[in-house]
Amino acid sequence: MTPNKEIINNVVYKVIFNNINLGMAIVDSSGQFIIVNQQLCSLLGYKQEELEHKTFQDITYSDDLDNSLKHIQEIQNGTIDSFCIEKRYINKFGKLVWVDLTVTAIRREDNQIAFYIAVLKNIDKLKKTQIELETQKNLIESILDQQPNMVLLLNEKQVLFMNKVVLEYFQCTTLDEFQERYNCICHTFIVKEHYFHAEKIKEDQNWIESLLELPKNEHIVMIQSLQDGITRSFNVAVEKVYNRYIINFTDISDTMIEQLALEDKTIHDKLTQAYNREYFEQNIQKLIFKNKSLVFTMIDIDHFKDINDTYGHDIGDIILKDIVKVISHFSRQEDILIRWGGEEFILLLNIDDKSMLKKVLEHLRQMIELHKFAVVDKVTCSFGAAFHNPSNAWQQTFKLADMALYNAKSSGRNTVIIN
Repeated sequence: MTPNKEIINNVVYKVIFNNINLGMAIVDSSGQFIIVNQQLCSLLGYKQEELEHKTFQDITYSDDLDNSLKHIQEIQNGTIDSFCIEKRYINKFGKLVWVDLTVTAIRREDNQIAFYIAVLKNIDKLKKTQIELETQKNLIESILDQQPNMVLLLNEKQVLFMNKVVLEYFQCTTLDEFQERYNCICHTFIVKEHYFHAEKIKEDQNWIESLLELPKNEHIVMIQSLQDGITRSFNVAVEKVYNRYIINFTDISDTMIEQLALEDKTIHDKLTQAYNREYFEQNIQKLIFKNKSLVFTMIDIDHFKDINDTYGHDIGDIILKDIVKVISHFSRQEDILIRWGGEEFILLLNIDDKSMLKKVLEHLRQMIELHKFAVVDKVTCSFGAAFHNPSNAWQQTFKLADMALYNAKSSGRNTVIIN
């Protein structure tokens, strides 16, 4: 005899209902529990007959009730047939239990609701862990907000958190506002010598990776505050934790001012304020690497010994300072003038065309010749220049420029010779 389909369906339903590892209930349209399974009873601590005399409203945590009723109303209005939400129930012992609740409406032929099937998954441990983590996160952020330094948390692509000091420094109220304005914190770094900035970031790297390749004493950036308009220097400390970076900006403005002032004294000629030989020796390799078409130009003041002998060294010093002013005024900002010693100077230029170089140096020579100097009135200079070959040592280029200068002086002075 073939079993009745309805009997089979009822048996299957009961087996699933009573053995599934989830809480299940049949609830009428008013919210009254009609049938509950043992898993739901265990989850909430009630006996079956106790739960079947309650409504879901009775055991729902008050703060979550309005949200549940809103979704039930949407089902009754026909907007939806089911919903899934996280909510809290109050168990028999008065403790909160987090559940992942799915409710599905079963309708009659006239489309009226016959009953609801509710399925509950216990997520209490997961939710408590999430809450603990969120609490810890809020505590850490609160501690970081109390720090006097600017502190950021980043992944490889974007800022995840910045403390209040950063937001106030850039006059932003939220992290989103900061990201809309700057996209990357590195875009706030001022481009200046001795500091790390966006132009030093390699194409295949983010700014943190490029910074970390530098010695720690070069982890210095300069940023202008929108809060008070002051530009400050910061030491950047980077700590990597898993795939996150904790960035700490410590204000070292006073230290940098002292350091740069001291460095300025050691790399500049005391009399003329042109760079000195120490600067040249410390930086020539960097300059060669940076400038692919570097020109060494030797400049010598014509008959300078006669000026000193005739007018005295005080006047000679004035001439030296005025020569530097004229050359600096008529040179480009990127050109570097170095006092090599006595009346000799080196001018480093980035030019790759000989005719252009000739034009530039001739212009400088003429401006010096036309300048009216104190006491002596007229002073001229001789120029000797040579293009640097990257395959050669800089000393070889220096000798070529020096030889060109010798030829310029031998041919009557006040002229330009290029090797």
